[in-house]
Amino acid sequence: MKRKLLATFSVVYSAIAAQSAHAVAPSSLSQVPLFLVNSAEPQVMLNMSNDHQLFYKAYDDWSDVDGDGVIDITYKHSITYYGYFDSFVCYDYDGVTDRFEPAEETADKYCDSVSGAWSGNFLNWAAMTRIDTVRKILFGGARSTDTDSLTVLERAFLPSDAHSFAKYYAEETSGEIAKLTPWNVAEITICNTTYGTTGHSENSTQPPLMRIAEGNFALWAANERWQCHWHGHSEAESDIFDGPASNTNNGNHPPTTGLNADADNPDWDDDKLGDGDYVVRVEVCSSDASKTATEKCKVYPDGNKKPIGLLQEYGDDGQIAFGLMTGSFQLNKSGGTLRKNVGPITDEINVDTDGTFKSAPAAGNIIGNLSALRISGYCYNCTNRGTYNEGDNCAWGLNSFNNGSCTNWGNPQSEIYYESLRYFAGKQPLNTYQADDSSYLSNFITATSWSDPLSAANYCAPLNIIQFNASVSSYDHGDSEYPNIADLEDLTNINDWTNKISVPVDDVDGAGEGIDGNEYFIGGGTYATNGLCTAKTVEHLSAANGLCPEAPRLGGSYRIAGLAYYAHTTSIRDDIDDTDGNEAEIKVKTYGVTLSPAVPKIEVPDPSDTTQTLVTILPACRNQSIGGNCAIVDFKVAQEHTEKAGEPGVYTGKFYVNWEDSEQGGDYDQDMAGLLSYELDTGLNTIKVTTSVYAESTSYSMAFG
Repeated sequence: MKRKLLATFSVVYSAIAAQSAHAVAPSSLSQVPLFLVNSAEPQVMLNMSNDHQLFYKAYDDWSDVDGDGVIDITYKHSITYYGYFDSFVCYDYDGVTDRFEPAEETADKYCDSVSGAWSGNFLNWAAMTRIDTVRKILFGGARSTDTDSLTVLERAFLPSDAHSFAKYYAEETSGEIAKLTPWNVAEITICNTTYGTTGHSENSTQPPLMRIAEGNFALWAANERWQCHWHGHSEAESDIFDGPASNTNNGNHPPTTGLNADADNPDWDDDKLGDGDYVVRVEVCSSDASKTATEKCKVYPDGNKKPIGLLQEYGDDGQIAFGLMTGSFQLNKSGGTLRKNVGPITDEINVDTDGTFKSAPAAGNIIGNLSALRISGYCYNCTNRGTYNEGDNCAWGLNSFNNGSCTNWGNPQSEIYYESLRYFAGKQPLNTYQADDSSYLSNFITATSWSDPLSAANYCAPLNIIQFNASVSSYDHGDSEYPNIADLEDLTNINDWTNKISVPVDDVDGAGEGIDGNEYFIGGGTYATNGLCTAKTVEHLSAANGLCPEAPRLGGSYRIAGLAYYAHTTSIRDDIDDTDGNEAEIKVKTYGVTLSPAVPKIEVPDPSDTTQTLVTILPACRNQSIGGNCAIVDFKVAQEHTEKAGEPGVYTGKFYVNWEDSEQGGDYDQDMAGLLSYELDTGLNTIKVTTSVYAESTSYSMAFG
């Protein structure tokens, strides 16, 4: 999936870089000779969600990564995994510098016949988060060391809640793990976290860890409260489950679940491999060319190499001007906040010397802000240790919250996009959107002011918004959430523009996607709103809210589609004239880039054509005590789609689902674990779906289906 994401970004940026002046109608052709007209550099506003799902694992345990029709539930060597490590390099770990260092290239991604014990490909699968891949694509990765002679990248910070994650691998052939790691074992589990005992997540200086154990500890990050902790190492644990495996860390009962994972955390003395804990930092762009097989490195004028992303590729020489608009902590349910005005990237990078990053400009920046971004408000040693209760004003059992609380949750994508349109229209920030996040994350800064990116001198600059989304939209459906609509020429009503998207395919006045009048999985439709992913009629797209499967109750909308259609077909401002003195047409192209869904859909294949989905199942949970929904914090395939022995045409599958009892905050951990099973009978043309609960650690009444 990350390879597809990289390819998408590359295509988008290549298209933008190739843009020139806007096309004009014959009646308005300039009388100035074309060879005297300079086209202006394209402008790109990067729109980024500020949502906790950026910090999920990059490679989940339920997706078909390589598109071969088979779910990739564990490491698959034929896949080249994207991340900070070079997949075709083997690494050694230096316990003095606490980092992985490149040793030698490998043609087959194995390390048994070259120097270095760790496969870069395996480490990418085991340790990367979604934000790591974003940082690498955009600017080469987050640098913990950045000098003219050394660059070290560092994995994202992960609190000890369900943002931490475990990756389990059992070798298919003897000796496989020994080709990927320093150990000749049959099973290995890697748990990713940032261990801490004091302070809050936003100011922790603890290093990002991989904790490595021999055996099947696939549920090491599926515990009550504390994830990725060692047993017998003076680290907090919770053994409180009701169920067949009570007084265990995760409540697993293999005869019930079909998962052979241990119900307890691995023991520090008996189960750890090597040093047990390894810091996830890696030296990149070595001066030795034999150690940089596929790394994207650039030689800067001083002769040294630095890792680069698309910002350097298109910004070092001024091909494209970039800006950044993101969600915020202070106003996490409202609008977007400008982090950098559209302009050169050279104020952030020493492009004329060694390629190191400059101190983040206080007036606004992209690289510094995206490198600083992390989970805020998780408290390691408050009264309620290991929660967001005090640090983020986000206690367990909430069915709603206000701006400035539960600050890692909330993703008003349409409003972020709306504010970027207003920026290109030469307006000033909306008071209801403009946030100051300095008290939440000190180095996550807001641009000091808005500068109009257009004038009579560059009115023909191609304008582009790249909407980068880590999760589905939420909290952007209400009409009152889009103030000052009249600021944008001819916008008048966002609903009307949104409805142009969903009209019948033969409607000449709209985009014609044929949505109107049909049923879709949505939390709220035209006639029904129950906050669950059930089929509902959508008469017009503007009425649809609560996006599935992730957020059916959270008021996310499709307004961004209407706004993008408006900006693509209509001039967004009327205050700039072209070289002939006529009103210039200022339009915006929009590109959307999304990560793989953070919440799974179970797609039951059609036995007669396995490339087609016959039935889609969406796991659901309702906290009946508080009237809200739950959040999936872990999901695994317990049994893949299989034809039952002796029963031709009958197929079954089973899945492990781990639920947090609230949609946000609290201790964000396992509160209820259960199984979802199906039986498809093609002879009777029926499917039976069964859910069961085998472990719980909450006082709330939770309904799972």
